[in-house]
Amino acid sequence: RLILANSVIIGVEVEYMARNLGDPAPRAFFLVNAGYSLVFTLELLLRMAAQRWAFFTSSDWQWNVVDLTVVLASLVELAVTLTLRWEGADTSNVRIVRILRVVRLSRTLRIPRIFRCFSALRTLIYSIFETLRSLVWALVLLALTIYVFAVVFAQCAIDRMAENWAHDPALATYWGGLEESTLTLFKSISGGLSWHDVVVPLRDIYQPLEWLFSLYIFFTAFAVLNVVTGIFCNSAIENAAKNLDLVADSLVNQKREDVQKIRDLFRSVGGEDSGLITIRDLEASMSSETLQAYFTALGIDTDDAWGLFKLLDTDQTHVVDIEEFVWGCMRLRGAAKAMDISALMDSNRQLTKRLSKLAHYVEQQFEELGRALRA
Repeated sequence: RLILANSVIIGVEVEYMARNLGDPAPRAFFLVNAGYSLVFTLELLLRMAAQRWAFFTSSDWQWNVVDLTVVLASLVELAVTLTLRWEGADTSNVRIVRILRVVRLSRTLRIPRIFRCFSALRTLIYSIFETLRSLVWALVLLALTIYVFAVVFAQCAIDRMAENWAHDPALATYWGGLEESTLTLFKSISGGLSWHDVVVPLRDIYQPLEWLFSLYIFFTAFAVLNVVTGIFCNSAIENAAKNLDLVADSLVNQKREDVQKIRDLFRSVGGEDSGLITIRDLEASMSSETLQAYFTALGIDTDDAWGLFKLLDTDQTHVVDIEEFVWGCMRLRGAAKAMDISALMDSNRQLTKRLSKLAHYVEQQFEELGRALRA
């Protein structure tokens, strides 16, 4: 909140200076900025004292270095401003102070850290940074495409202007050089210019240039940009699936929603008043298509109400309370997981060993009984 408030104060100060050109900034802005600088300095010193060397070696060391740089810049600005005010100079016209004041805006880089609790924003930020590497070659392809067409159009425009010795404002503005052509082509595919306005000068030069421009628009708008979008979306999905924090948050939220749905289902079955349900309540609920749909949505088979009730009634009291119902439904929902199969296989191995020992023991007893009878 302090970082956001400080950024707003800086914006207000800039707007005030823009509307009052030549007037010195009020002292209130200086006092507020000095207060923020001292608060940020104190906060940084406390963190460095608490973390010590971990301040530069922890997983957040990049953010810590940014914070240190910003605080040092703020202190330097504060010191220079105090010196100039002491000497009676107009600090609003000192270029170095303006530069340092802009540096203070780098605190806004810390704003995304405040929103870590918002998984949607965190997913967007994480996906953007992780997909930049995948987008590099796609952007290189786009840049090369623009460059090739820009060279062709600029060369034709330059030849036309050199032949006629006439100044065509539209041709010079859009296609008068490589820089102008590149910017025009980029604006054409990004919504910055109308296609008609930029293609008319090319059509006046040579009709096929209009067709070539249409080919450029078709290739970039329907092929290259769609590929870039597809790469970005695919990379974002893959990186989000690999982020353990995001996956854990998603699973926790999903589990919380499922538990709430099961509690609502328990009340719908008949446990709202007494807090308990019986086999009759469960069998009666199976006649309702709505409740059957709820069970099916949770991935629970409702064909055998008696079998389901026995699985839910773990303490065999012939009644099921809400905790048993929730735990049982969470355990039974969906298909069997690898852990369930592993547990079943382990139980099967243990049972097989016990049966083998029992069979061996029975054989020994029968042998001893046979020897005793023969004796």
